[in-house]
Amino acid sequence: MNQYVCKAGITTNYTCGQVQETSTSYKDDVTGVTVKDVVKIYATGNTTDYSRPGDSGATTWAGEVLLGVHSGGGDTSTLSWGYAAKTSKVAEHFGSDFTIYKSSNPL
Repeated sequence: MNQYVCKAGITTNYTCGQVQETSTSYKDDVTGVTVKDVVKIYATGNTTDYSRPGDSGATTWAGEVLLGVHSGGGDTSTLSWGYAAKTSKVAEHFGSDFTIYKSSNPL
């Protein structure tokens, strides 16, 4: 809770926020699918658009620690938020024998 995190979305670029919920669910308005056990992040500072269409799949991190993958969001006239699927779920579902590729060169 309250951890400061950032993401790099293709639409909104680099945006940051503060974790407000560590396990929540939301229903995707387009697909109707309910996504469970995700982190909810509220924008901080002057950010009015923490999340916009096209940002899904962006990495969410704190410092040098990868925390999640951006999976949705929303906003009102005074508040903007996003959701991140937890990377810890990868190990739960697939075991701990996996590698995250890290490079400064695009594939």
